[in-house]
Amino acid sequence: VPSYPTLKDFKKLVSQAIIYETMEDLSQYEAQRLEHIRRNHEMLVRLGLASTIEPKGTVKVGKKTAKRKDKRNVALETEAPTTLRRSGRLKGIKAEYDETFLPDENTSRNNSLTNKRRRVHKLVKEEEADDYETIKKEILLSTTEFLKEVRLKVRQIGGAEGEPDSPDGWKKEAIKRWGKRVHAKSDWKEYVLSRMSNPPPPSPLNLLQEYFCADTWQLLCCVTLMSRVSSWDTKHRCISSFFKEYPTPSAFIDEEDASKVKDVIKSLGLFDDRFASLAAITKAFLLGTDGQTGDKFDVDLKENKIRGIGVFGYQSYGIFCKDIGATVKPNDKTLASFCRWRKGLDE
Repeated sequence: VPSYPTLKDFKKLVSQAIIYETMEDLSQYEAQRLEHIRRNHEMLVRLGLASTIEPKGTVKVGKKTAKRKDKRNVALETEAPTTLRRSGRLKGIKAEYDETFLPDENTSRNNSLTNKRRRVHKLVKEEEADDYETIKKEILLSTTEFLKEVRLKVRQIGGAEGEPDSPDGWKKEAIKRWGKRVHAKSDWKEYVLSRMSNPPPPSPLNLLQEYFCADTWQLLCCVTLMSRVSSWDTKHRCISSFFKEYPTPSAFIDEEDASKVKDVIKSLGLFDDRFASLAAITKAFLLGTDGQTGDKFDVDLKENKIRGIGVFGYQSYGIFCKDIGATVKPNDKTLASFCRWRKGLDE
């Protein structure tokens, strides 16, 4: 006589399988978000706007719980959000089932088992879907609040000492932000101010450009790396890894071994073309474009055209570094969605 699993056994198996699938998917989403947040925190540290000491506590992606960070080790209030999982199911709290899911006494054993499977699977699946979407919304909200703080702080020229009052002070500001390879012809103040980003408020759309638009060079590199790549995971993973290795244009231009860059971004494909574009963007950012006469930096599709920056890159630059999204109608559907959202803030 075959031994059939009980309803209790089946509930447990289905629940475990769906929780595992949901947590794996959520873990990937949360891991990428935390990596982007980490890049932003590293930028604040480089500018002297956050502590160099790592806050206590850990975030273990894929686990049901995470330790809370100790705020005493953070220089400013800006703190990267940690995991926000509050779902009862993901915390290990068993779901409650009522008697409506018990088998009918008049139904055959085989049919009863089939019905149990369908009913339990539907119940658990619906609950997990609700949990998953709720958690993603909470993660996005915490990320948006953190990015608001980052953008405000990054625009604080001079940090606690205030805006520089001499050419040497502006040069030091440029070095602090973009590394020792910066070079101005005569006007360091114009050099710095023209390269500063003026990003829009973070949107609920969670676009990749929004994580890197606080720094103009990073935004231009980001749009070059993300173009012609369909995989969400590949884009996020490679771009975050690139800025981990090369947080400033000086760090990138000092790299003598192109194979190291290839190891980081090879999954994106078209390496030779992307590498040449990254080099052109970095050179133009540090030294100025071919059409530039003074120290003012700008990007367009004519005199100040940079290799690798086409219509998508140029429009992304205007939308995310110049905050003109409320006044333009881009060709790209994702950019158009952001611009509609941005325009709605002004109405």
